[in-house]
Amino acid sequence: MQPRTKKSEKRDAISASALDLFSRYGYKSVSMDQIAQHAGVAKGTVYLYFKDKAALIDDLTDDTARQIQAFLDEIKQKHLPLGEEIPQVIYQLLIYRNQQRFLYRSFMEARELKTPLAQKIVRRVDDLIENYLRQRLNDVPEIGQKVKIDALAFVIMKVYSALAFEWEENHQALDEKQVAEVLRYLLQGSLAQY
Repeated sequence: MQPRTKKSEKRDAISASALDLFSRYGYKSVSMDQIAQHAGVAKGTVYLYFKDKAALIDDLTDDTARQIQAFLDEIKQKHLPLGEEIPQVIYQLLIYRNQQRFLYRSFMEARELKTPLAQKIVRRVDDLIENYLRQRLNDVPEIGQKVKIDALAFVIMKVYSALAFEWEENHQALDEKQVAEVLRYLLQGSLAQY
């Protein structure tokens, strides 16, 4: 393991401060001045490491994507039947999204305020999950013979998104387990044999 340098410690402090502030107040409400103050560094120091807020968001999104990818790889190593694996992935992702304030705030900001950078974060996470779904569905050639894989991955993501976000607009919120159970039920007939 490489020893920590003052530079990497400052960069990490800036990232941690940005993560905390973005998680609490959203991207639009936080300035680079506030990030510098929260990190205990001069504003110019922040700009030495990140050219702007978008670069900070990209860095935080990269970290989130690495965490999600590691989680997906871990579940894949369990070698569960596909009909069990996909609902478990969705269930765990919902829990992760709700526990990670930055990600949750980004999803809410993208949905409610249509902030372009928040939408970019959501798209990146969605793409990561859709790619995982496509790969796993492609692992079973029989599925591709019956249905277009990209369309099936898209539908799974839309059902997940609808239950996780849109359902709450007119119904009592579902918890993570209930969302996963609905997905498990929908997928049971089509993926249970794989």
